Amino acid sequence: MIAETATSPDNLAKSQASYYEQQFDESVEYAKLAAREPDAQPHTNLKCFFLTWKQLGLALAATGKYAEAVAAYRQALQSVTRENAPENWAELQFLLGNAEDEIAKCSEGAAILQHRQAAVEAYRAALKVYTRHALPQDWAMTQNNLAYALGAQALASEGAKRAQLLAEAVKAYRAALQVYTREALPQDWAMTQNNLAATLSDQASASKGAKKVELLKEAIACYEAALRVWTKESFPGYHQDAQRGLALAQAALAEAEGK
Repeated sequence: MIAETATSPDNLAKSQASYYEQQFDESVEYAKLAAREPDAQPHTNLKCFFLTWKQLGLALAATGKYAEAVAAYRQALQSVTRENAPENWAELQFLLGNAEDEIAKCSEGAAILQHRQAAVEAYRAALKVYTRHALPQDWAMTQNNLAYALGAQALASEGAKRAQLLAEAVKAYRAALQVYTREALPQDWAMTQNNLAATLSDQASASKGAKKVELLKEAIACYEAALRVWTKESFPGYHQDAQRGLALAQAALAEAEGK
């Protein structure tokens, strides 16, 4: 148990150190102590307030307490705004989206869509600050996570709503690939190509005729692109997953073309 040293200026630093040492429970305790310090109040030091509540959210999420992490990020967002600290606000929105998405993964029924929608809204908020021109890697990472959340929403939807969500997911993955290039970020590029391929395959499953064929050909090209980085020798698990997706897309294409 950590001693009650709520006035120590080192609590935030100790929380960060514990976090990087993967002592996450300890990191939570130090962050909670730091949050009570006078210098960590929004009216006293907004930057310190942001860092403290961000750290608390990260530590809580690392222990699997995603609902508490969401509460921490939302607490921070009451004082950290787009107007007074835009990049900090965007980072909190991004982290909030991640935590909401994790909650969705272990939810049931209507709660799944509720948390997926909260994740989508948080990512879209972050993208108001994270632009391709100003912060390209943050923009690409947020586009990628947004695409995943939209695709997950689509799986729980039907008809026109499902088609709309899948189209938005494809658009977001393609946006991420404007920054995630094979030359600059090969592993991110491969992961995004694979995820895009899976989403295109989902689109194809609800399409017919020439459109179905077109989507399956695009999916196959994306899987093949991912496999140029995910070789059997370097990334055996990812290679196997992409090969499985590729085989399914090729079989669906053969059937769609009547072969």
